[in-house]
Amino acid sequence: MMAGRARKPEVNRHAWHEARVAEARTPKEKLWALCHWLVAEAFHAGPDQLQAATDMVRGRITELAEARKEATR
Repeated sequence: MMAGRARKPEVNRHAWHEARVAEARTPKEKLWALCHWLVAEAFHAGPDQLQAATDMVRGRITELAEARKEATR
């Protein structure tokens, strides 16, 4: 994909993160690579998107913790 000068950093960032995901050897490494990508995209999208991504992740952590509690009851 040829990118114009204005889109070049976005295209490079996408390719770099896509490569990290593809290189992941384990499910945990893949998750880390995807989380890193999420943080980068949210940061570049601006403070509102960064906060929204933070809230989404915190919500998912809460859901997972609750599911673990339910499983051990």
